[in-house]
Amino acid sequence: MQFQLRRNRTATLEPSIPAVTLLDQLNSVRDTARRELCPEVVVDLSSVEKINSADVGEIVRLHLQLCATDRRLVLENAQKAVAEILEITRLYRLIEVRSPQTV
Repeated sequence: MQFQLRRNRTATLEPSIPAVTLLDQLNSVRDTARRELCPEVVVDLSSVEKINSADVGEIVRLHLQLCATDRRLVLENAQKAVAEILEITRLYRLIEVRSPQTV
C-alpha cells in the first residue's frame, strides 16, 4: 500500500505491494495525517485479506485522533473477510465504511 494525498486534500491509503502489515501502514497514515491536516483520510482495504485485533485497535486510534481535530476516517473496498470483521466489531457504526458500489 502507499499513501497519497488527493487533489481535494483527502489523504488516501491505496494498495500497491503488500510488503508491510496493515498495522504498519496505519501507523504511517497516522503520522502523515498529523502533518497534512486533511479533512478526510480514506484507507483503501482492497489488498487487505485479513485484519487482527491490533489492526482494529489502530483503526480506532486513528479514528479518535482524526475526530479530535474535526477530521474523519473512511474505510473503503474491504474484501469479504475484512468486511465481516468490521461487521462483527461494529466498527461500521463508528467509522464510515464504503463498499465498492458506493465508492
